[in-house]
Parts: sequence; C-alpha cells; structure tokens
Amino acid sequence: MPLRKYSLSSLSFALLFTQPSLVMAEISAAPSPVIPVSHTWMRDVAISPDGQKIAFTYAGQIWLVSSQGGDAFALTNGDTYSQTPIWSPDSQSIAFTSDRYGKGDVFIVPSVGGKALRLTYHASLDVPYAFSADGKQVYFRSARLGDSQANLMAGYGGNQADQLYAVSALGGREKLVLPIPVSSLSVSGDGQQFLYTDWPSYEQEWRKRTTSDAARDIWQFDLTTGKHTQLTHFEGEDRNAVWADTQSMYYLSERSGSFNVWKKDLLDGEPVQITYHTDLPTRFLSVSKQGDLAYGFNGKVWVKSAQETAPYQIDIAIRRADFSDGRHFVNLNSEATEIAVSPVSPEVAIVARGDIYVVSALSGTTKRITDTPATERNISFSDDGYRIIYSSERNGNWDIFQSYVNDTGKSFSTSLDIQEEILFDGEEDEFQPLLSPNEKRMLYREGRNNLKVYDIEQDQTYTLLDSQQFYSYFDGDISYSWSPDSEYIVTRNRTIANSDVLLVKVDGSEEPINLSNSGFSDIQPKFSEDGQIVYWLSDINSLRKIDNMPVQYDVYALFLNQKSQFNAFKNEDQKWMDEEVAATLGSDVQHAPVDPTIVEINGLKHRKFRITPHSLSPLYFHLSPDNKYLVVAHWSGEGVEFSEFNVETGEEVSLFTRSADDVNAIDMTKDGENILIIGSQGIERLNVVNSETKVFDYNVDANYDFRAEMNYMFDHVVRLTQSKFYDANLHGINWQRYAQEYKKQLVGITNYQDFAELLSELVGELNASHTGAFFFAERSGWEIPASLGLYYDDHYRGKGIRVKAVLPGGPADTYQTLLKSGSIIYAVDGKEILPEQDIYSQLNFKQGKLTRLTVLSPGEKNAKSMNIVPISLQQEGRLAYELWVEQRRQMVESLSNGRLGYVHMAAMDAQSFEKMQNDMFGVDNNKEALVVDVRFNQGGFLADQMMMILSGQRHTVEETRDGYQVASYPTRRWAKPSIMLADANSYSEGSVVPHFYKSEGIGLLVGERVPGTGTAVLWAQQQEPNLVYGIPQLGLKDVDGHWLENQEVVPDVLVYKEPESVTKGEDKQLKVAVETLLKQLDEQSTVNNP
Repeated sequence: MPLRKYSLSSLSFALLFTQPSLVMAEISAAPSPVIPVSHTWMRDVAISPDGQKIAFTYAGQIWLVSSQGGDAFALTNGDTYSQTPIWSPDSQSIAFTSDRYGKGDVFIVPSVGGKALRLTYHASLDVPYAFSADGKQVYFRSARLGDSQANLMAGYGGNQADQLYAVSALGGREKLVLPIPVSSLSVSGDGQQFLYTDWPSYEQEWRKRTTSDAARDIWQFDLTTGKHTQLTHFEGEDRNAVWADTQSMYYLSERSGSFNVWKKDLLDGEPVQITYHTDLPTRFLSVSKQGDLAYGFNGKVWVKSAQETAPYQIDIAIRRADFSDGRHFVNLNSEATEIAVSPVSPEVAIVARGDIYVVSALSGTTKRITDTPATERNISFSDDGYRIIYSSERNGNWDIFQSYVNDTGKSFSTSLDIQEEILFDGEEDEFQPLLSPNEKRMLYREGRNNLKVYDIEQDQTYTLLDSQQFYSYFDGDISYSWSPDSEYIVTRNRTIANSDVLLVKVDGSEEPINLSNSGFSDIQPKFSEDGQIVYWLSDINSLRKIDNMPVQYDVYALFLNQKSQFNAFKNEDQKWMDEEVAATLGSDVQHAPVDPTIVEINGLKHRKFRITPHSLSPLYFHLSPDNKYLVVAHWSGEGVEFSEFNVETGEEVSLFTRSADDVNAIDMTKDGENILIIGSQGIERLNVVNSETKVFDYNVDANYDFRAEMNYMFDHVVRLTQSKFYDANLHGINWQRYAQEYKKQLVGITNYQDFAELLSELVGELNASHTGAFFFAERSGWEIPASLGLYYDDHYRGKGIRVKAVLPGGPADTYQTLLKSGSIIYAVDGKEILPEQDIYSQLNFKQGKLTRLTVLSPGEKNAKSMNIVPISLQQEGRLAYELWVEQRRQMVESLSNGRLGYVHMAAMDAQSFEKMQNDMFGVDNNKEALVVDVRFNQGGFLADQMMMILSGQRHTVEETRDGYQVASYPTRRWAKPSIMLADANSYSEGSVVPHFYKSEGIGLLVGERVPGTGTAVLWAQQQEPNLVYGIPQLGLKDVDGHWLENQEVVPDVLVYKEPESVTKGEDKQLKVAVETLLKQLDEQSTVNNP
C-alpha cells in the first residue's frame, strides 16, 4: 500500500477496535502512564449544556474531559478521522463528523460511549453545527444540489456551495433548512431562533485580520417569520456566536486585533470584550446553560465559568499510547519522482519521498543512498558514474552534496563503502547542481533566481544570470545543459511564459547570446552530444487556448556553426565518402578528444529549424548521439507515446505506448539506445533500436519517520514562504516569531489532516489570499455515490423518495422517463426505500451502470420499472450550474423585455471564455446591451482578454450593395454597452477583472465590495504528496503603485444578497443590474433623440 494511504492516527494501536462501529475506548483497570508530553492542538472545543464535560478533538479523535480538567478519554477510535463534536441539549449524546465512509458523514454516539449511529450518507463533507432545542434533529452543513429555485449559491459550481440541512437524531431523510452558506449555528432555548455566522466568501477558514466584504458577520434568523437580521457590522471578522441568554450573545471577534470573546445585546448596545488574549486567535467558542464558556486558545482548552471574571486553562491528561514518534516500515515504490541513468554502469538513481536510492538494472537490487527526513532532489551522475550530485534541505537551507563510491566497487550497486560529503554550504539556498563534463565546474542556482557557476579548481564563483534576467515560478521550471567541452551552457531567460534560449560562456568573457529570439516561449534547451547543436521546446507553432496559453510544443534546433549544418544535411555521395574515411581510420576515431563547441554568431537565425513536423505535448525529448534521430515522449490520449523522428526528413515512427501511471520519470542511456522509465510497473527499459522491453522489479522498502518528516516540512514551508511571498515585507508580520509559536504545536500533531490545518493557521497570519494547506485524504473502501440528476422533495415523509424537479440534461431528462415533478421512487435495483430513509446510500458505486428504478408517476395507480444510468456528482454539479445560468438568462430576458443579454463567467479560463463568446455573439448578438456576471468566479488568467472583448468601439461596418450589414468592426469585440455584476466570491483574477473594468471606464460595476485577491499563487506539493501548500508569489499593482491584494473594489451600485430574497428564489443583485443598465440605455436614447 502506498504511504499516502496512511494516517498516523491509524497507527495508534492502543485505541483500535475490530468491530465496524465507532465506539468509546475503554480505560484499562490498570493505571496507564501519562505520556510526558505537553499535549496540545486540541480543537473543536464544546462544553456540554449541563457544564459538566467538555468534548474536543485531538489527534483525529473525539475526547471527553471534565470541565474542571483531568483525565480525558476517547469517545471515538483511531482508525478514522473524527472532528467537530456537538452536544445534545440533555448532554447525553454527541454528534460529530467522521471520514469512515467518505469525506465526512455525521454520526451520533452516547456521551458515555457505545455504538455510533450514522446519520448522513452523502459524498460531501457533512459538518454538524447544533442540535434542535428538543434534541430531535441535528443541523449540519453540506455541499449538495439543494433546491431548484432557491439556488442562488449554485453559481458556485452547481453543487459545491455549503447550505444548512437538518436530519433526525435517529437517522433518516435530510431536509434543506437554509439555502445559504452558514459557517456556524446556535439554536435558542425555545428552538425558534438561530444565531448563525454568514459565509460571504470561500476564503480559507483560518485567515486573520481581513477587512472586506469577505469578512463574516453574525445574523439572527426567526424560524417562525423567516426574517433574517444582521447583528454585527464590524468590517473585520465576527463569527461563532452562541446564546448568552434570550437577549444577548457571546461571539468571537477580531475587534481587538486577535480573535477574542465578546458579548453583545442582540438588537443594540456596544460589544463588550470578555477575554483579552493576544497574538494568537481564540477559536471554537461554546457555552453551557449556566453561562460557562469554553474555547480553544494556543492549542489548549480554556474555560470561563459564569461565576468568575477571568478565564483559565484547564489541565488535561491524554491517556493513550502514541505511536507517531519513531520509524515505520513502508514501501515507497509508488512515490518515485526522479530517475537518472548512470553513464557507465547498469544502474539508475531514483528519488522516492525525498531520499535517493540506486537500483541495479540487472538484478533490481535497491540500495539507499540518503536517509534523512528532509528532501533530496535534482540528482545527476558524474561522467565516470562514481558520484551522484544532488541538493538537500537537511541543514536548514538548500545545499549541494555528493555521494561517491569509496572502494573498488565498479558501481553504487556493488559498492560496500559509499561516502557522502557536502560540496556547497552557503548561507543562501544552493540547489539544482549540474557538474560539467570535465568535472572542473559546477552549475547551480542560488536563491532560486540567480544562476551561478563554481570553478572547482580556482575555488571561485561567477554569476551567469541574476534575478533581473530570469524568474522561476516553481522549482523545476528552469533547466540548463553543459556543452561537451564544458565551455558553454544553455538555459532560458525571463519567465517560462515568454522566454528565450540563451547560450552563455561560463567564464563570463562573452555576453549571453539569444539563440531563439522569439516572441513565444522557448524552454528546456539541450546540447547535442557533439556540442554543435542546441535544441529546445518552443510553442511558436502550437495551437493556443483562448487565454493565449499553448496547448502543445515543437522541438526546434539550431546549428551553432555552418560546418555542423553542412555535415547534418550531406547528400548520399558525401555520406558514402565519410563512411569510407571512417573505415580507413578504424576504431581510434571513437576515442578522439572532445571537439570544442564552435559558435558562429553570423547567420544564426538562418540555421534554426523545426524538427517535429507537428506539435506535441512532450514530457521528455532526446537527440541521438549521431544527431540523426529525436526521441520524444509525449501525451497521446490518456497515455504516453514514445515516438522517434528523423531529423532530416521529419518521418515519425511510434516506438512504445504506456499508461500515464507507468511514467513518473524518464531518462535515457548515454548511447541513446535505451529509455528508462519508472512508474506503477516498476522500472522499465525500452530499447529504441530493437524495440525490446524489460521490466525489472525493485522494492524501495524504507523506514519512514512521520514526526521527523513533519518537522522538516514545517521548516520547509516557513522558509518557502519567507523567500517567495509576493510582498518582501510579508505584510508587516513578524513571520519568524509566528512560525516559532505555531511550531510549538507540532508535538500534538499525529496526522496530516491536523498538520494541514496548523499550516493554514500559520499562513493565515499573513492576511493574504491564496494561502492555506490542504491534505487530500484517501482511504480504501470509501463510498463512491452517484446521481440521478434529480431534486428531491425533502418535505415528503412516506415510503420512497418524491421528485421535486428534474435536472435538465441529466439522466432522468429523457422522452421516455417516468421521473418528473411528483414522481415517487420506491426502489433502486429492487431494494425498497423505506420511510425516513434517504436514497443516497442506494446509489453507491452505480455511476455509469444501468440501474433499475421502481417509479410511481403522477396520476398513475401502479408503479412501473424504468432503467437509468446514474452520473457522477461532478456531472451533476455541471448540469446544476448550467441550469443556474439559464435561470439568470431567463430573468434578464423577462426583466428587460428582451433588450439585454446575459453571460456568466465561472472562472477566468478558456472554457468559460469560449462559452461567453458563444453567447455574446450568438444568442445575445442583437441585444442592446449585456450583463456580465462574474459572481462566484474562481479566477484564472484572462483579464487582458476580458478587457479586450468588452471594450470594443464600433468604427466601421461592412455592407452589401443592397444595404445588408455583413459585419461591423471590431468583429469579435462587444461594442455595445455592458454592466458587470461581482460579489465577495469574485476571487483571484475574478477580482482583478472588476478592478480593470471599473478603472478603464467600460461600464458600471454592481454588487458587493470585491475583496482584493489579485495575486498569482504557487500551490506547492510537499514531500507528503497529498499535502499542498499555497503561497501568493506574484502581486499586481495599480497605476499608483498600490498592491491590488487587500484593496477592495467598490462597486458603483452597492447591493448585497439578502437571505430572504435568496430563500424565495430571487436574485436581487441581478435585478438591480438590469434596472441600472436599462436606465442607462433609456437616458442615452433621450440624449440621442431629444
């Protein structure tokens, strides 16, 4: 099993149970030793209504402790990840989320322990918020299809927006309570009032100090009247309200700088600060019926009793065996990320989860070269094959190391004495080393954006390119190659999106020579084996997406001198003469000294040529030693194809095809005869000469130390953030101080879910967009549900499930269907749906499979059978989004009497832009004006194209002799009035486009204040491959030099989504946009026609 399947919580064997239900761990009669560790990172703090106990989350388990502190016991076991406990009003039961069957379902368990009852069965993450006042229902949030009419939030991916649902505490059918995002909930004692926190933006949960319309506020909802009342109006964060009494509330607010507990009368009065914590946030506020408060601060549990004025930390003893320290035996075959072929020995070096191994190509014997929790990478062999050069971050920054054979062994595989030494240990990061062929110089990168060469004999370092000449967006986007004579290197300049190939003399005696001189992207240059040709990838001939990004690349080559060009393209007589001369000279010609690379600047542009006859999506490319053939590994359908091209004729031969899983990394032997790939099948050798293949098994069996690796990754992301965050001042935050504070919490982390949340809290201190860490958990046995493309009537409480609406374009939307509004589904594949039972569990694993339903159609007396093929929830979401767009279009059509068109941009990507163009110049072509909706837009890279298409000024028309207008110019730009609609969910470039639109005066902006989130992000995969960490590394500035990040875009017409109107299925923002644009048109018409 791959390591990524593991969670350290699953290794805490002391609390594992064999039965399938979640149960409370029994405390042994024998006294358990208290582990001498300061337990911390206790989350999801919840005090019981009677004030006697506190539930909290620790190490992926729910724990209970006396509200006075003391020994805690585990309510859930450790083989799943459980979180967010909430108490029933009588303090007898606890509902919580567990990922036993998927992302997270709601369970309920007696507070004294026992069998856990599953309450929800949907594939989304279901998070319980509160019990109803009578304890009969559990309110929870979930991202689902919701209602077909009250669906304003379906603009966010169709079924991806969280809404508030309820389910019986005994299990049964869920129902939609509020069709709006709610991030916390507290129910009044009479059950008739909610205090809830809104969720205006899907910014990461743990961001601090934001002041914008993305910040949350507290609302009151009256279940009797349906009225929503906003209770807080602070421009920063207010959240997590709980009832103090019938007239007031406690809540968390950043009014004091850091989150603290505040109290406020519901209708009026100034907020009063209750706690005075500094620096770190207060989290997870809860209250007992007596008014005792419990919350989390600095990884601990705090209490403020109703009788005391000051809060205090309670001491908690976690009595359990902790197996997160130390090493665990794992197999890392599936985690190989690099491969390098020895130039002389039958062996390869690989990198697997940050360590280097050498594998014999003869026997598959595997030898571990490095053994550190840190990452080693950028491996390459020396020309004699006795050394492996690489980068390592083990000593607090990137340094350069080598391991070498120190005995008479002819290879690493056969050596009994392999030594390691550090080659470069500077204060800056030094990584991606590449030794010159004569082993006298070493090329490397310093600080990511400086390319340097180290002269080993002279012990001197030279800068070849600095940060003003090129920029690295992500590690691995810059490559370089040595000439065989070790005098030149080739690399690229600028950014990867618009780079040229540079030829650089390493002694600095000449200015770099631009070989490509292209307005396109030229990347990954290499030297031919004889050093007379440079070849690279270029997107100049590529098909391009609508955002101008290339789809494919070609391989281009350039002869550095006329002689090499002449030799490459000799006629048949000249080739025969060369063969005769070579035969006369004999084999000594094979051992001639390396010819120097000769560069003739004059005529370079005439010696550049395209090798590939058509564009490809290459993963790897290599020119044969004789310069006659080019091998390219490229994407082809769902797999990888290995093709060979004749350099002279362009003729293509397909050599091999492999699945994508079989190709994690590629390298080639020095003689150009064998390709080595590593993937799911192991290491495979592909011979390009005779087409023979050989798979040799190997096993990277290693001891893996979770805690050491976690500590390393923490330090790694701290340094990465320091070096790459777009603002060198890090928003004025003392980053290192916060890093030290949060690092203290690592002792309480035993799984990557918690680690990701810790990193999100840390980077949240920067108050920036595009931050946070995400762990994509995987468990074998998780359910895979499917969808019938139906909206269900959640008020129906009889046998079967009643249909409320059919999703257009879904599997039920056919001419033969029995499914329509009012239809009742009694059974799925013959299995009855009982009263108070949901349908989701019966649709597990049925995606794409013919499924039989038993259906009673409206007006019919007898149920009938019908066949249907369920779709995925992703397809369901796409169809629901398309329905949402169509509903907005119909609203605009109706409100404007057909005068206005409507387009929605879900993201600033090619697919959304093409759809916008299709509608703009299709169904909306003859409209007077256009509503451009960028609410819920999740960003991309299309601001230029959006401004171009919306800013057309009509200047010319093309007509026939009969006066028929064939076209107007510009032809593919909207040259009529428009208006833009945006909200707090207009994110990333979705926030930049409204800024540009308003700044350029294209039209009026309507909606909410748009938070400034205009940065470009690096989502960096960590050594744990399912863990991703985000850093905004490039920022946009306006003409006055101000960052767009955290600069709100204020609309011309301010209008918010009102919860009541959303519940009624209305779209007030869209209505106002239509009214505003119609008023503009009418006013302009009056001016033009007085």
